[in-house]
Amino acid sequence: MVRNCTRCELSETAKAPVPISGPLYARYVVVGQSPGQIEDHKGQAFVGPAGRLLRKLLDERGLEPDKAAYMNVVSCIPKGNKEDKHKVERRHLEACRYNVEIQLMASCSKYLLVCGGVALSQFMPNAELKWAKGGFYSIHGFHLMPIFHPSFVLKEKNARPDVEHCLNIFAK
Repeated sequence: MVRNCTRCELSETAKAPVPISGPLYARYVVVGQSPGQIEDHKGQAFVGPAGRLLRKLLDERGLEPDKAAYMNVVSCIPKGNKEDKHKVERRHLEACRYNVEIQLMASCSKYLLVCGGVALSQFMPNAELKWAKGGFYSIHGFHLMPIFHPSFVLKEKNARPDVEHCLNIFAK
């Protein structure tokens, strides 16, 4: 389904849309913005530097990263997505909304760890990440917690304690 998506022009330049990965009955789902270059190449979400950092932080809290599923709210790498030039537009989010809904249903999980403001906008359009992060919210039958995206933590080292605090809450 996701691998064959052509709902927007991003599918023309991506190696392939990146679907959800992880166990069918995931303990929780990590939701990010879009694939980066490594994710586009490997066809899996959260396998680049930011994903490795997040998995390490999850593991340190006993959250068993291998029992989680990983996905993005946009399945294809955005044009110009090199280092920090992410160009996800509203039309890309709208084109991928169906894919997001189907993948979340397939995950069979009720818990979402939502990484970054773009991903959060798909679930809570009027929320600001700086105020919503670290809280638990019930949305459309899911219990979600927004956190800073791990790529932000790689750039802004002072954000790491905040993410660690949020993950400690999520672990409970």
